[in-house]
Amino acid sequence: MRIVLTLLLMSVTMLSASAHRLGIDDFIEIAMDESPDLNISRADYNASVQRTRNASGNYLPRLDLTGSAGVIGIKSNSSAQDLDNSSELLTGTLSASQLIYDFGKTGGNIDAFGYDANASFAGLQQTISNKVYEVKEAYYTALEAKSLIGVNGENVQLNEKQYERSRRYFEAGIRTRIDVTDAKVNLISARLGLQNAHYDFDRARVKLERVIGTEPLGGGYVLMTPTFDSLNLFETLPDVSQPVKTLEIYAFEHRFELKGYAQNMQSARARLTSTRGGYYPRIFVQGDYTYTKTGDEAMELFMPEQQWDAMVALNWNLFEGMKTDARVEEQRANVMKSSAQYSDAKLRIRQEVADAHIQVLKNRDSVKLSQSLAEAAKEKFVQAQKRYENGLSDYIELQQARQGYIDAASDLYVNYYNFYIALALQDRAIGR
Repeated sequence: MRIVLTLLLMSVTMLSASAHRLGIDDFIEIAMDESPDLNISRADYNASVQRTRNASGNYLPRLDLTGSAGVIGIKSNSSAQDLDNSSELLTGTLSASQLIYDFGKTGGNIDAFGYDANASFAGLQQTISNKVYEVKEAYYTALEAKSLIGVNGENVQLNEKQYERSRRYFEAGIRTRIDVTDAKVNLISARLGLQNAHYDFDRARVKLERVIGTEPLGGGYVLMTPTFDSLNLFETLPDVSQPVKTLEIYAFEHRFELKGYAQNMQSARARLTSTRGGYYPRIFVQGDYTYTKTGDEAMELFMPEQQWDAMVALNWNLFEGMKTDARVEEQRANVMKSSAQYSDAKLRIRQEVADAHIQVLKNRDSVKLSQSLAEAAKEKFVQAQKRYENGLSDYIELQQARQGYIDAASDLYVNYYNFYIALALQDRAIGR
């Protein structure tokens, strides 16, 4: 039996050694490549760039080539000459046109699509920022669940020792059977808590894989867990004393969402300029060259072999049933709307920064107090255990002290990782 256990331990050790250890940076890098929502945002941005290229084509010359081949017939009963003939016909026409000026209609349209592309790029960057936060949240949640497995495992060990101790005390006639029964109930409860902790970790791991968009290495990985003293967590936390006003200023300069709203505002103004161009004419040059070939000399009298024209043209819509007025007013409303959205976004971002910073400070203080509570609870448990062993207290007091220590240790880990989740949320709020 001992040999079998040794072989199992060796196989587990080899499996753990072969598994890849992935940290937060590894998961973020994987998410940048594999996350479907990031690929969707990249596709939207690429499409917006192509729309800008499409609009820019209106400033370039336009060339059209048409050709036809067939049969043509002519019948004439004039007094000068009677014709009743048909012949093969080959015709080719090359047309060219170039816009000269349209009072901002084309230029405003191109600018609008350009600003839309910039807004789409800002949206892509904001999506990346959101994804980084989601990965950090899922990663720290998984680490929290993994830490709680350790806490619940310690709880099982403590209850196993207490069960054996109660059983020996009962057999020695020092304690009653009820102590053994209570210890057995608490042991089963502790094992149930450990089992649920494992399931919670599995769920957290699946969520992390959903966030990054794939199952890395076919599932052959382990989370890189930081090593620290559980009763010295507060001292490992980073400094967060930066004033909230400084964070707000940073957010207004770097938050991609706000940059997107600014580009939308510029796009609305450019579309207003383009729409106003509908009040004025379009001036352009155009020319045509046509070559015609027939198989009959008589046909050539009526159809010249070559002909061309070149002219400066003006196209001016003088009345369109008030449609231009309506479109202009609509674009004015869009300009006002985009300006209001920008202002509202600044207010919302300011609130998000303040809320996130307050949450960081709150969780940091919670870690400090939870650490003190865990230290005191552990000391109380040690004292209660000695009192129980010396017959100075009953099992209920011991169990309450032990459960108080386990609860305090769990809260310490929860608050510790909640601090880092809040810190990640603050980074997202300020655009870092």
